[in-house]
Amino acid sequence: TTTTTTTTTASSATTKKKSGGSNNTGGGDNATTTTTTTRKRKRKKNEADDNDDSDAKEKAKKRKRRQEALEPYFPRWWVEVYDHQQKRWLCYNFYTYHIDDNSVIEDHDYVYVFAYGGCIGGGEPRFSDVSIRYQDVSKISQFRNFRVEKDQEMEEWFKATIDAIQPTTAISADVAARIQSEREELKTKFKLQPIPQTLAAFKRHPLYVLERDLLKYEILHPKVEVGKFRTTPVYSRGAVKMLHTVDKWLQFGREIIPGAQPLGRAKARVHKSAAAQRAELERQDRGEGQLTVALYADFQTRPYTPPSLDENGKVPRTRFGNCYMFKKDMLPRDCVHLRVNGLRSLAISLGIDAVPAMVGWQVKGGRSFPQLDGVVVPAAHAQTLLDAHRQREQLRADAEAAKVRKRVRRRWQRLAMGLLTRERVNATYSRMEGTYGGDQRRRRCV
Repeated sequence: TTTTTTTTTASSATTKKKSGGSNNTGGGDNATTTTTTTRKRKRKKNEADDNDDSDAKEKAKKRKRRQEALEPYFPRWWVEVYDHQQKRWLCYNFYTYHIDDNSVIEDHDYVYVFAYGGCIGGGEPRFSDVSIRYQDVSKISQFRNFRVEKDQEMEEWFKATIDAIQPTTAISADVAARIQSEREELKTKFKLQPIPQTLAAFKRHPLYVLERDLLKYEILHPKVEVGKFRTTPVYSRGAVKMLHTVDKWLQFGREIIPGAQPLGRAKARVHKSAAAQRAELERQDRGEGQLTVALYADFQTRPYTPPSLDENGKVPRTRFGNCYMFKKDMLPRDCVHLRVNGLRSLAISLGIDAVPAMVGWQVKGGRSFPQLDGVVVPAAHAQTLLDAHRQREQLRADAEAAKVRKRVRRRWQRLAMGLLTRERVNATYSRMEGTYGGDQRRRRCV
């Protein structure tokens, strides 16, 4: 309050001083009146800003005093009791002796709250994330910025860690129903979040989204409005669908449903080779426009149906001579995926049809290259190919062992020749032991 008053007073004094200076210079009445009115408006605006700052500071002080008052009862841990009549967990805060009152805990803005105990799992201790139960509904989306949910890899690691410490014993049907009821309770509270009041809050909000925040390959389907932000329509985050090309959906093990119409189109990526760039330039010169690709959503796809062998018993392949094996379910019927290196050349020598298996893409030098792993062969010839490979590897091992034996024999031979040479030299020059320099020659040969 003191700071605000001082600032307002200083602004008023400065305005009066400048107004007096303008009158002393002999300026016209109209100019003086206009200048004074403008300064009054600026002074009122500054006073309004000061009042807003004062109110914000006052609220911050009240919040701080409240937290300081509750500091002796700062809840670090508490007990949850299951109410069989209400079929939900009740919080017992033995710092404040409150039951089923989460307001004190919500004031401390916990990002993570975990429940651990034997009663949760019906015997063995179980670990559960109950953070939403003790978070203010209006702040749940803010807390997500400090949790692992904002990073998909970290979220997967967190779930794997939680599952690793859970007991492996089976639980009763009553306990399973209790756990499911708790999940539904937390899910219901999660959906009670109000519509954000700022544009920044809509970024990565788990429930609501603005059409302006959609990414390049995202659409709204169905496009149903659930509210308004000022005059802008607000949509449900669940209506956001990700679009992919046909080849991209194949990498997920899905194919486009026949007759599905694309929901969007995107500019196709031109290959960096000179021939591809020339073809694109010629296309533009003909006035055909840019090359685009169709985009489809998840509900327009279905699980990939693998093909069968053709009438000649050949493995189906793409126009590039590979067989897509992005997922295990994409293996052609009556075929086997052999993930062994060096089988293709052996299969060609034996007259067996073997197609390289493409399992993904790898980036080198800014360009994408197919990642191959093993071959796909007919199931009838798989064992024959494996036996031939095993026999070839045995022959290679025998040849390598023969090389090693030959190398060892040569080294032993060199050692033996060296020992014989030393003995011959010692026997020859040992008679010169009494002559001048004989001892030095003898020591030099030893």
